[in-house]
Amino acid sequence: MPKIKLTAADRKLMRSNANRITEIRARFTELAGVLSVEKRVMTSAELAEHQALAAELQTLQLRNTSIEAGEWK
Repeated sequence: MPKIKLTAADRKLMRSNANRITEIRARFTELAGVLSVEKRVMTSAELAEHQALAAELQTLQLRNTSIEAGEWK
């Protein structure tokens, strides 16, 4: 729960971040399913995509934490 009262803009940004986090997690699940069905490891392109999405996911989670703490500017 937020430690401060969030503005409408903060709530909108958090909702947007949460939606993107959901999309990233869905892509991870989709990729894992493909690898499992095809019984193979990630290609270099898939690995690069996974690493980029993981970095974006971490950034979005940290951003939401900062917004909740009232530290996001």
